[in-house]
Amino acid sequence: MKILVVGAGSVGGALCILLAKEKAINSVICCDIKERKFKNKKIKFVKADISDKKGFAKFLNKIKPGFVINA
Repeated sequence: MKILVVGAGSVGGALCILLAKEKAINSVICCDIKERKFKNKKIKFVKADISDKKGFAKFLNKIKPGFVINA
């Protein structure tokens, strides 16, 4: 299962780390306008601006997450 977490701040970043520990989750994609690095290989950071509606819709169609969490 692929999870997208929108927001890589203190809450979103912690959520990405917790989700990556779950066996049922294959990958966690964390996006934010500010770059953040993660040590866990299951977490991929993507710089994205959700205020760009067309660009973000394209991004969602490309990655096709099973769930989207706004943090």
